[in-house]
Parts: sequence; C-alpha cells; structure tokens
Amino acid sequence: MRARINFLGEGRVLTSTSSTDSNCEDQKQKTLGFVPTMGALHEGHASLIEAAATECDEVLVSIFVNPTQFVEGEDFERYPRTLEADREFAYSSGASSVWTPSVEEIYPDYPALITPANRIDPGSLARCWEGKFRPGHFEGVVAVVKRLFDLIQPDRAYFGEKDFQQLRVIQDMVKHLGVPVEIIACPTKRDKGGLALSSRNRYLDAEELKIAQSIPSALRTACETVKLRRNEKSGGGEKDINILLDLAKARLDERIRLDYLSIVDEENLEVLTRLGFDGRTPPARILFAGHVNDTRLIDNMSVL
Repeated sequence: MRARINFLGEGRVLTSTSSTDSNCEDQKQKTLGFVPTMGALHEGHASLIEAAATECDEVLVSIFVNPTQFVEGEDFERYPRTLEADREFAYSSGASSVWTPSVEEIYPDYPALITPANRIDPGSLARCWEGKFRPGHFEGVVAVVKRLFDLIQPDRAYFGEKDFQQLRVIQDMVKHLGVPVEIIACPTKRDKGGLALSSRNRYLDAEELKIAQSIPSALRTACETVKLRRNEKSGGGEKDINILLDLAKARLDERIRLDYLSIVDEENLEVLTRLGFDGRTPPARILFAGHVNDTRLIDNMSVL
C-alpha cells in the first residue's frame, strides 16, 4: 500500500495512510480518483467527476491555473477564475475534496517554474499538432501533472477526450516513467448544438457561438462519410482522405481561421495516408484547431 497524504475538504491533513497495519480492515486505503482542472468548471468537468465518483471511493478535484502550459501571447491572465463557484460545482458533481494549491506548492522553486529538477521530456507525441502551434505547452502539462500525481498519489486520474493529444501525452508519460496511476479517458461532453464544452467557450459571444457550431458539424460530416463507405465495403486511400477533409472544410464557417484539420492514427498521432475498411487501418481521429476571432478552439472525433 502506498503512502498518501489525505485531503479532507479544503485542507490537507499531513498524516498519511501507510503500509503499517495494512491488514487491518479499518486501515484499508480507499480508492482515490483524481480530476485535475484549471477551474472555470462546466458540464464536461462534471462528467469526469461523476465517472470518478462511480468508480472510486473518494474523488479529489484540483483547481490550479498552471502558468507553465500557457505559451507566449496566450491568455494566462485572461483565463477565467471562478473559484467559489467552482468549489460548489465540484462538490455538487460528486467530489469528496477540492484542492486549490498555490503556485509555490506546485513549483517549490518559485519564481522559477520548470527547473532541471521537474523538467520532463513530453516525448514525440508532444511535438506535432498542438506542440507545433504552442511550443512548450506540453512540457508545462507533463510538469504539472507529474507533480500533482506525486503529491496526491491517486489510483485513477480522469481526463476528457476533448483534449485528445493531451490525453495521449499523459498516457505516454505515465507509461514511460512508470507512474502507478491508471489514466481513464472519458468521452467529450458537448452542448445541444454539438460544440465541445470548454472553459474558453465563455469567451464567445452569441454570434461567435454560431460560428463555432460549424466545427462539430464539419467533423461529423467526415465521420459519417466514413461510416457510409464502410457499410458499402469500399476501399480507401490518400485521395479518399483528402476528399473527407475537403468535405469537412466545406462545412466550416469561412470566418474560422484554421490551424489544422487532419486524420491521424490515434496511437502515434501521425497523419494517415489511407483509410481502408479491411481491418488493417488503425483507430483514427480527425483533429481540428482553429480560431473564432480571438478565441482558439480544438476538437476531435473518432473516425474508425
């Protein structure tokens, strides 16, 4: 049994559950589920908390706006901070505890943030897509997630598929560093129009929300076309992938400034050059990133 700092309510109890007397029933360590967040909680976060509450004895939600994952020119100061509402929302969604650490707790060498002591190579999965458009972003993500795991020592940690590349980077980090936590992937939560829920959606005004609704429509177009072709048992190749992407782009509102729209292998995130329906094509995702005026949004859907 691993030692673990117990988190109760808003405070930390600096006694830990240890392996001593581990055979005693009253000393048995409960299963701890962990949902790391940056606050501005919404129904997407609620779905993670609810999943954790279903599978674990206790659920800890952290709220920490991580400065190291914001790259130059991004919205760290602008990022929404609604702490009191977030606490209430987390508890109402099933959290047992809410933790709001300071920057100094997460980064003991503050004002230095990422130092040689906590620097982790996020790996090859972090060098494409978001890693290309936001250099340094995933270095900040793995630094904070590893630190949180070290402090909390959860049995399971819950992440949404909405940030699919982030999910894969964290899965890869846990595997290669041998971190004893199970990563649970949860489906993307969407609003009634299909837009993936995101804390940044609150930046959008009514007109911008209408523009953004074209994003899930575009991705669904590609996915539904693949399903039709699979049912027809037709083949697939590079030309067909380009056709799929063209169909998707045609559904995007022309006012969206596109960063990327690609179909990739879910495992290695590399661009697929063909889609076949003979069982040999690996699981695939269509990835999107783009701007609605000043707000950058990402989304993805499973293709195969």
